[in-house]
This record gives sequence, C-alpha cells and structure tokens, in this order.
Amino acid sequence: MLIVSPTLPKTLNSFFIFIYYLQKAKYVWNKAEFDAVKPANTDFLMGLFEPKDCRYEFERDSSMDPSLAEMTEKAIKILSKNKKGFYLFVEDNGRIDHGHHGGQAKRALYETIEFDKAIGRAAELTSELDTLSVVTADHSHVFAFGGSSARGNSVFAADDYLQQAPVPLDSETHGIEDVAILPKEQNYIAHVLAYAACLEPYENCELPRLTTLDPSTPACCSS
Repeated sequence: MLIVSPTLPKTLNSFFIFIYYLQKAKYVWNKAEFDAVKPANTDFLMGLFEPKDCRYEFERDSSMDPSLAEMTEKAIKILSKNKKGFYLFVEDNGRIDHGHHGGQAKRALYETIEFDKAIGRAAELTSELDTLSVVTADHSHVFAFGGSSARGNSVFAADDYLQQAPVPLDSETHGIEDVAILPKEQNYIAHVLAYAACLEPYENCELPRLTTLDPSTPACCSS
C-alpha cells in the first residue's frame, strides 16, 4: 500500500525537506507496526506484507497482515488531512481475479466479501456531500455454475476444491461483456451513461455518426 502525502511545506530547503519526510514517512511490514501508525503524525505510508501476492482472505494471518478494509481505513484517515481533497485507489489485491482463474469459488467469494467490507468502511469514513465513490472492474469472468445441483449444495467444500468446468484449462478466461461502473450517491456517472446510450433525458444526444454504421443509426445509440 502506498499513500501520497497530503501537503508538504514549500519554504523548506532540501535538508529540512529530507528531515520532514523522515519524520512523516513510515514503512511497515506486519500488523503490529501497521496498527502503531498514527494518521495524525503520518503523511507517507508504505506497507509490504508479503513477498509477492497478498494471501487469500480466508488464509490471511490476522496477526501479521492487515485486511483490505483496515488498509482502506488507514489510507483515508491519512489522506483526509488534505484540505484540498484526495484520490484513493483501492484494489482487492487481485485475488478475486486469481480465485476465478484458478476455478476456486471459495477463494473468489471470500475476496469479494472482504472487498465489500472495504467499500462499506470507506462509506462510513467519508461524506456523500463531497465524495464520489466508484466501484468497477477492468474485466469480467466466465466462471459460472450450470446443471441441476441439489438445493443447499455448498460451493465451498474443501479449501482447495476445484470447481468443474466444461472445458478444463490451465487458467479460467476473462469474459467479454462490459463491466458495470457503480457510483455511490452521485449523479454525474448516471448522466454520462444515459447520454452515451441516448436514454431519457438525452434521447437527442447528437453524437457524430461513424461511417461503419448504418447512417440512420446515431453513433450514441449503437451497440
């Protein structure tokens, strides 16, 4: 996790700037050090908790690694000191994606739940009056269940259970459909989507037509 500083005094010379960074910057590698970080006294924070990918949520050692929700909370508390506002990018550690690629529903689902907790915590720490929260993805997955499984049949089974696939591959593939963009308590994104699709109140959106399309079909209303 890397957090950008809220502000830095502009009147300091190079030496004092270095001292300022030294006093306001922290590096942590375990949960105890992470918990000891005080947002009021920290402008820069880097946490490296694993040598490669973070562990899956249900495998995470809570005494060593903070959760995604905990990291989100710490980041917001540090960045919110900036009176001009801030931008924060939170990713699910890529493990929802990895769980799907591995054909392991339990891993993907646990990661999704933790991601949802991080979104909820961010909502509690920010105001809808001045904060735009957007949840989206860079692609979808084709991971799905078919057939007539008995009602109540668990998708979890053993931790390393591999879900069946009609076409077994080394790695499950991405889907091709558009992914959703979900803004919270803001209307700008909704207007952009409505305009792009020529939906009410933008039925006459009058975007330039593409020569490859039927001339009678506005570009904004084509698929």
